[in-house]
Amino acid sequence: MFFLVLFAVLGSTVALPPSPCCLSPQHEYFAETVGAYVNASEFNNPDARTSREGSYHYYYDGLNMKQAIVSRLWKPDGTFASTRTILLYNEGVSYSIDQDTGSCIRTGFPPGTAMTPRCVADNATLLASTEFGVPPKDISTNTWAWKVGSLDIRSINTADDCTPLMTGWYYTIDGTSAAVTTMMTNYHAGIRDQSVFSVVGYNCPTS
Repeated sequence: MFFLVLFAVLGSTVALPPSPCCLSPQHEYFAETVGAYVNASEFNNPDARTSREGSYHYYYDGLNMKQAIVSRLWKPDGTFASTRTILLYNEGVSYSIDQDTGSCIRTGFPPGTAMTPRCVADNATLLASTEFGVPPKDISTNTWAWKVGSLDIRSINTADDCTPLMTGWYYTIDGTSAAVTTMMTNYHAGIRDQSVFSVVGYNCPTS
């Protein structure tokens, strides 16, 4: 009888729901972003809406408290603005380098400023567990939702290792609403080129 009861208990084990996950302490990925900003008083006026579209190569080094973003953003005249931004959190310093002209500006920010979190928030709500693609090459994913102040965040990550696939964030501050969606590709645990954090050879006056 004991073995029958034990078998019944083991056989009825229910899989635990997914838990919020974290990206690697050091990682990089490519991202494509599209979004729009509009003041509530001019919501029905298309000319009052500001769009944002561009691509990024994003580098995150949580072990050494630094980030770098190489961005390529559309400008209203149809051209691109290419910028490399370096954030050194231990020093409270950021650098913005124009990739086309080589000009560099150094800006301070409060020491102790928190880095962008690499984890899905502990209090995030699991919205769905779904599959991307077609079997047998489909990918199991989890969709999470949480808030940071007035910011609503959505994130889709792979179920097995938290690889980011898509994020969305939405907010309304002082009457201005924004909605931005980012699609990620080429996620890599680790940073292959540490020179992305370097400003050697640049003259960077403090703004």
